Amino acid sequence: MNIKEDARVRKTKEKLFSAFRDLLKEKRFEDITIQEVCEHAEVRRATFYKHFDDKYAFLAAMTKSIIQRFDAWMSRSKLKGYPIEYHIEYQRKLVRFLMENEDMVDLVLQSNMMPNMVNIIVHENYKVLIERLEHSVENGGKLIAPISSVATMLAGGIGNVIIRWFVDGKPTTEQELNSELECIIRAMFVK
Repeated sequence: MNIKEDARVRKTKEKLFSAFRDLLKEKRFEDITIQEVCEHAEVRRATFYKHFDDKYAFLAAMTKSIIQRFDAWMSRSKLKGYPIEYHIEYQRKLVRFLMENEDMVDLVLQSNMMPNMVNIIVHENYKVLIERLEHSVENGGKLIAPISSVATMLAGGIGNVIIRWFVDGKPTTEQELNSELECIIRAMFVK
């Protein structure tokens, strides 16, 4: 159940997220300190620790925030009820977001912490996918395997395909990548 956050808390967290994104464009994840994030955001360290246990909990919360923004955008789209097209469009928007933040992506990929960061991102995406896929099934969608297996495949598989695409220097166009991912997503649903 989503509990509405106080507007001040949301504003503070967004300032911290924004500061972290700015710093991540200049430095690797492991080189960014909580102190730097707080100074850049003009937020006290005590406030940071009031909301987050550490940098990893912060990254998980930031990932969840990005997913929620994507969901808010998607809820305003004409694609309702989480049909296959919703999942495909969501993936396209994700690729576009990563392309627009390519400098940040490059620094994440160069980070020694990349495997841990990818695990956090995949885990957060998995939790959201479970809800989306349950909603898809409730609206008549049929999956080729249990929801948890499909969510695992989509969160980990698609995430790793996108990562590999960046690591390999984007050997295909964004449109070709999106077409490949669309095939994978469509394969998860029974026609």
